[in-house]
Amino acid sequence: MSVSPSTAAYDAFAPFYDILARDQDYDWWWSEMLALATGAGLPDNGVRALDVACGTGKSTAPLVARGWEVVGVDISAGMLAQARRTLGPDVPLIRHDMRELSVLGTFDLVSALSDAVNHLLDTQQLSDAFSSFHRNLAPGGVLVFDVVTLGGLRTLDTLVQQEPGRIVMLNSGASPDFAPGTTMRGEFVVLEQRTGFRWESRRVPHLQRHFTDAEIRDGLAAADLELHGVYGLSDRTIARPVDELNDERAIYIVRRPS
Repeated sequence: MSVSPSTAAYDAFAPFYDILARDQDYDWWWSEMLALATGAGLPDNGVRALDVACGTGKSTAPLVARGWEVVGVDISAGMLAQARRTLGPDVPLIRHDMRELSVLGTFDLVSALSDAVNHLLDTQQLSDAFSSFHRNLAPGGVLVFDVVTLGGLRTLDTLVQQEPGRIVMLNSGASPDFAPGTTMRGEFVVLEQRTGFRWESRRVPHLQRHFTDAEIRDGLAAADLELHGVYGLSDRTIARPVDELNDERAIYIVRRPS
């Protein structure tokens, strides 16, 4: 298994990730994604899903609650340990690199959400990941993934969450001059109070690459995947077409040919 530059960072940050993401409404997210996937031909009798980059399992749980048979995959052992606590013993969780997935099953739905694709660092890795997704999709199955737009990366705020004796932050590294197709370098920061006024700081890098729509379309075509639609997300509103400078994310709905 190859090791992504983000792996060590997420292993170190795994115990704190859900503190940072506590405001995420994953149930709403899945309601929207499943509606889009159904519009792309997700089989009515679909029951099997592969959640790639499942992280701590919080974003996987709503799919499980809807009755899907879900397999979770993540490259970070630390994140999978948290996912096991979140999802319990019955959801299969596998440590695997999204660029090198073996055939883990035949899935009606494959997802790679919460900007997982932005953690790939070049177009070859992107193509490899799409080929991995193709290998695990049933004919006619649907792939759902999102990416942060150029505008989203240029304006991404530093995220801060605080609880007694601890502050958790994501310093995004955002810049209005951030260029298309390049990698943004931020960091996760955990500050923990020790004795009196003494605080201990831990920092790990956080890398995200912007992929242009053309790069994504080329990667999908190389992996023999059909693009069904691209949608922009801004303030919980999903619409077409994508506004690369004003939408927060672009959502891609893709099919494996029947």
